[in-house]
Amino acid sequence: MSKSKESPDWVHIPEKVKEVWKKLDPSSPKRVPSIDIYETEEEGVITAELPGLRSSEDVQITLDSLHLTLEGRIPCPYPCPKESLIVNERYFGRFKRTVRIPFNYSSDSIEARYKSGILEIHLSKRTEKNRVTLRFDED
Repeated sequence: MSKSKESPDWVHIPEKVKEVWKKLDPSSPKRVPSIDIYETEEEGVITAELPGLRSSEDVQITLDSLHLTLEGRIPCPYPCPKESLIVNERYFGRFKRTVRIPFNYSSDSIEARYKSGILEIHLSKRTEKNRVTLRFDED
């Protein structure tokens, strides 16, 4: 008697993987801040959830032409060591998060504010366009 093997359902594997990650996501602790990005006609805004920062020294903000990097440390707010927490779902400790900036911005007008555990970075959009001159070379 021969055993018949069913071939895997390759078409639905990506959906099944997403389902598994959705189930695991709430139970796995975050190691980076959650970030939202939105834009208006005048500016782009990047917000990051960073609870418990005490000074501007707790986080470094770095921008290059396409990416924003946040790096720092979220302090543990409790009088006991983090290791002695009975339930520990919140993240405390060092982090580094880099995101792609999905719009053009002016590096002359960038503002960052921190209030109630939320870091907001406002980037004024660049309005000028660079005109490219086309040169024809003779054969």
